Amino acid sequence: MLTLPVDARILEIGCGSGFLWQQNADRIPAAWDITLSDLSSGMLDAAWRNLVVTGRAYQFKEFDAQDIPFADETFDAVIANHMLYHIPDRVKALTEIKRVLKP
Repeated sequence: MLTLPVDARILEIGCGSGFLWQQNADRIPAAWDITLSDLSSGMLDAAWRNLVVTGRAYQFKEFDAQDIPFADETFDAVIANHMLYHIPDRVKALTEIKRVLKP
């Protein structure tokens, strides 16, 4: 079982409408630094609209999972639910995910 630090940095790739975070808002540790991303600006807008009411300071970033714009070893966890089949070069995306994950 993975144990995350109290102040974990989390990246979700392909966040869509932010449903995961909306449905679990009361279960997310307050100190987590969460960045939600999507290739679609429309989906990021939908996620923002769905999550702004939670009062939590999520960060939103538009990018392609094949080219993640963060430094090496930035995140404690990366989530990519139901979206990897959309990526043309999954090996490249998985290499990027591994790069931005802390050991």
